[in-house]
Amino acid sequence: MSSDCRSETGRAGPTADAMIRMLRPLRGAVKTLTLDNGSEFAEHRCVGMTVTASTYFCDPCRSSQRGINENTNGLILQYFPKGTDFRNVTEA
Repeated sequence: MSSDCRSETGRAGPTADAMIRMLRPLRGAVKTLTLDNGSEFAEHRCVGMTVTASTYFCDPCRSSQRGINENTNGLILQYFPKGTDFRNVTEA
């Protein structure tokens, strides 16, 4: 689901595609996106424009600025060990 506003470089392309696919149905309801400083978010402007949300980046080493993200990561790690390939995980 490539968008016209971005390039296909590195991990940023697939990340942007996934974010757009998941957030497009919520367009208008999602007002802001707070992202990590990783290169996988290099296409943040395109994602923000497509889903009409403002994008922000956390300060380095400030996990407190990503509260729900850190909480969700902890919950996921209760059931799936680090390194799990989620392409092989079923809904069941």
